[in-house]
Amino acid sequence: MTGRHLPEGVWRQDRLPNGWRYWVVAARRYSEPEVFRAELDTAMREMVWHPPSWAELPLWSGLGLQEVMRQGRFRMVAGLGVSATPLEYPEDSHLEAYLERGAEPYWATYSLLGIKQLTPDGWQMTYFLDRGLEISGVAVDVVHEQRPEGLSLLCALNRHDECPGSFKPRRWLPLDRRMPCRCECGCRERSQVRAADDPVEQLTEDGDDLEPDGKGGTVAHDKPPSRE
Repeated sequence: MTGRHLPEGVWRQDRLPNGWRYWVVAARRYSEPEVFRAELDTAMREMVWHPPSWAELPLWSGLGLQEVMRQGRFRMVAGLGVSATPLEYPEDSHLEAYLERGAEPYWATYSLLGIKQLTPDGWQMTYFLDRGLEISGVAVDVVHEQRPEGLSLLCALNRHDECPGSFKPRRWLPLDRRMPCRCECGCRERSQVRAADDPVEQLTEDGDDLEPDGKGGTVAHDKPPSRE
């Protein structure tokens, strides 16, 4: 869907189950041609999501995501994504001739990267096209989905090893009031050997002190575009 009523910084939006996909202007030349957008749609659908830890990522994709994180602030990160297969594009110097005349180009191989964040209403997935020398935001998915009840914030963020097996649902509850985490990851069993003064014991569902790997800053399209 395109039109003059789109949010600022967005050239197109498409309906998703329970949400919207916003195509951002930063990488419009790589997503507006239908043949490219179809490949991007497939790459987003088949994205391989890893836990929010650099150790879990392939080397070069991890370096690209680290660069994105250095430029901006992403909180409540639940996953880091890498396209399952590379994306092939004409090299920049051949792009217009390929689109306008069908001229045979020299091909370049790019990757699609993603950052998945927990929001109060569901999930936000921000996608970046990694072209080697430059990484550009390409789209943002905003999906409304109720979080499973009984999970700690850490388990909801796919950080199972850090979950103490229980959580304080809200700050206004008594400090000694904790709820057992219902995740099946084994966090309750691991909590039996965790020190009582472990820093994760101090976390609450507000998540004020929860940031992925201590990175900070602000990136374009970190937040979902505002609907007008």
